[in-house]
Amino acid sequence: MDHSRLVEVTEYVNRNAPHLAFEKSSFSDLDYSKDCVGFAVDGERIAVTHTKDAEAPVLRYTRSEIAAMVRAAKAGQLDKFC
Repeated sequence: MDHSRLVEVTEYVNRNAPHLAFEKSSFSDLDYSKDCVGFAVDGERIAVTHTKDAEAPVLRYTRSEIAAMVRAAKAGQLDKFC
């Protein structure tokens, strides 16, 4: 099944970084949990936050750090954290 067609992106604002429009995938809500992660471009960095908490910390990573995490997730190397 091609899940890419099912993805809807919604924008979210974090009070710690109001200048950023975080994007959250609809995959975050598949099990109706509070496990929602938002991503936003912040200059040369990618900002990451928890979208169910408007005052959650904002972490910033380089694009290469995010790419390494995505590759690891696709390879199943992060499954032990699920």
